[in-house]
Amino acid sequence: MISIERRSSVLGPAFVATAVFSVFWLLHHFEPQSYAFLSWITARVASYLLGGVELASESGWPILHATGLTIRVGPSCTGASFLSLLAALLAWTTFRASVSRARLGWLAASVVLAIAATVLTNAARILGVMVTRIAILPHVPEDFGAAIHCGTGIAIMLPMLILVVAGWERTMAHAARRS
Repeated sequence: MISIERRSSVLGPAFVATAVFSVFWLLHHFEPQSYAFLSWITARVASYLLGGVELASESGWPILHATGLTIRVGPSCTGASFLSLLAALLAWTTFRASVSRARLGWLAASVVLAIAATVLTNAARILGVMVTRIAILPHVPEDFGAAIHCGTGIAIMLPMLILVVAGWERTMAHAARRS
């Protein structure tokens, strides 16, 4: 017979794995327009950070216009994959913590944190892409554009993922000590 502690240690990861699978399945089977709101929020934050760069729309997706530069924030720029990965990692961290009280509240907080971190990280990625297009792309062959775009995403998103998850682990450890 499985003890209650053993059962919860099996059910928590199973729940998180099911949630991750469900989110990825939904993201890849729904129309990209269904999560375009992430692009609009991100584009508005990036526009604000850039000092009010003009924001337009094409086919329901935002476009940022800066001096001599146009950035289309399309379906691949929503940050949906980052959001689902971050939400799953935060949920996993919450389940691993031995926080007995208000676990559902901590899960809700982790979702809010995941959305906020995704928007800020994606806005930083847009800024990074704009900087690389201005500073690097004119000096390299056109074939490197996609690689530099991808590298910018990795250079910005991976450290943010690590920082947010590490911060959440510290928060959960502190909450577990208090409960």
